[in-house]
Amino acid sequence: MLLEEGTDVTKLESKFPAFIDKIVGEEYAGRYAPHLQNISELLLFSNLYAEHGENLEVSYIYIFIAIGLLILIIACINFVNLATAQGLKRAKEVGVRKVMGAFKRQLVFQFLAEAFLIAFFAVLIGLVLVELALPWFNDLAEWSVTADYTSNPFYIISIVGFVILVGLFAGGYPAFILSSFKPVKVLKGENSGTNSKSILKTSLVVTQFTVAIFMIISTGSVNRQLDYLKNKDLGFNKNDVLVSGIPSGISKTDFDLVREELFRIPGVSEVSFSSNIPGYQSGSRRQYNPDGEFAENGLLVNSYSIDDNFITQFNLTLLEGRDFSSDLASDSLSSVLINEAAADKFGWEDPIGKTISYKSPEGETERYSVVGLVKDFNFETLQSRINPLLLFNDLDRLGQTSIRINSENLADVTEQISTTLKSLNNGIPMWYYFLEEGIASVYDTEEVIGEMLQYFTYLTIFIACLGLLGLVSFTVINRRKEIGIRKVLGATVFSIVQSISLQFLKLVFIGFIIGAPLAYFLITQWLNSFAYNAPPNATIFISSGLATLFIALLTIGYQAIKAALANPVDSLKSE
Repeated sequence: MLLEEGTDVTKLESKFPAFIDKIVGEEYAGRYAPHLQNISELLLFSNLYAEHGENLEVSYIYIFIAIGLLILIIACINFVNLATAQGLKRAKEVGVRKVMGAFKRQLVFQFLAEAFLIAFFAVLIGLVLVELALPWFNDLAEWSVTADYTSNPFYIISIVGFVILVGLFAGGYPAFILSSFKPVKVLKGENSGTNSKSILKTSLVVTQFTVAIFMIISTGSVNRQLDYLKNKDLGFNKNDVLVSGIPSGISKTDFDLVREELFRIPGVSEVSFSSNIPGYQSGSRRQYNPDGEFAENGLLVNSYSIDDNFITQFNLTLLEGRDFSSDLASDSLSSVLINEAAADKFGWEDPIGKTISYKSPEGETERYSVVGLVKDFNFETLQSRINPLLLFNDLDRLGQTSIRINSENLADVTEQISTTLKSLNNGIPMWYYFLEEGIASVYDTEEVIGEMLQYFTYLTIFIACLGLLGLVSFTVINRRKEIGIRKVLGATVFSIVQSISLQFLKLVFIGFIIGAPLAYFLITQWLNSFAYNAPPNATIFISSGLATLFIALLTIGYQAIKAALANPVDSLKSE
């Protein structure tokens, strides 16, 4: 509905009840609650029944924004740690400049300028990487995202603001610390006074590994849930089922003709027709009344229309009663199959023989007798519990064909089916897909999120290891004389490496203690959006902790071994 500019939406919506009364009558008006929704909200802010197309929850956008900010923060933390570690090598430069008359503000300005330049060039490199990565991202997410920085001045302002904020955040601490070095001490080779800040540095590294642990556990949990969604028993056989439409011009009296033509193809074992396909289609939804008693507010129930081969085709379990039969004309007029959830909703312990009724807006009452009880199966996605479902034999509502293939040469049989359907459709090719792929496509968004999380996790681990490497370098420089003295007194290389490594592995362990519960809490919140889920198990936590510990040990080991193998004469000669 295209509204005129300046239309009062609330005032327009207030006229809908009277309009509904006029169309369907007061008796049915209470069943409908129409409202207006901006078309721009459909993609990210809508989650209604029978949407017009696929949408994406805006929460996923917020998640990736949060992850991006976390990665940016730990990158800034790295800059702080690496800058201060390298600053020790520049201590004499600072001392000499101060002796020559440089003021502290001049040194602060120099170091901040260096940080701004690094941030500026990092942004330029980042923009280039965005352009290079966009085709890959669009292919992965099946989107068409473009980066047009000149279309909106806000983008330019944001980029400039980003450079300033990152430069201040990442460069401020090193600038003030390095400019505070005492020239007398640094020129004599004494400690520059940065040890007092070691608590802050270790805290920053703990923060990095907290994020890394969180990302690893989250990625493992998302992949576990995706595997669960793919492999869960849905209560019906979805394997090797080709789904297509019904050829144009085919009426309910011609279904047997279509079936016969398809059975001529070697490898086709079952053919059925239905209004909907189980696994991800909800079907139509109407209000029904149990026991044939009409009430103004009936029970809202989903329904499919199926032929008499549907139950067999999908290997559904008939718990009580019978299936539909083409020999009984009454089945298409007044019979219904229900699932266990529907029997529970109607309050029936023995549903066979019970009746349900539906009253159309035209005032006609339709009554159906329950002839069979079907075991519950997941006819909708796994994001919802099994809802009540009614299965009718209304041949006028059938619109899709399900073809089971029993052949090793799947591609050849599929090609023959396509050719046969084309000939039945007046020479026009018909769409088709495999049911397994159709069900899997429902979780494409989760697949993309899982894959993106993996890449973000690799990046987070890499950045965290850089930060750890910076702090190890900082510590080794500060302890070089201590290490030299210990070697002179007979300390082994192993004992020195162990001493340095344990100091930092404790930080990784603390990061695990903080990150693991945080990951469990947030992943549990995400899993709650699925009616069926696989909570993260102990294996994910243990493997994530061990993997992080191993990666950290490799990072620490290089600097620790290098320090332990250094000649003590080089570190003690100034004494």
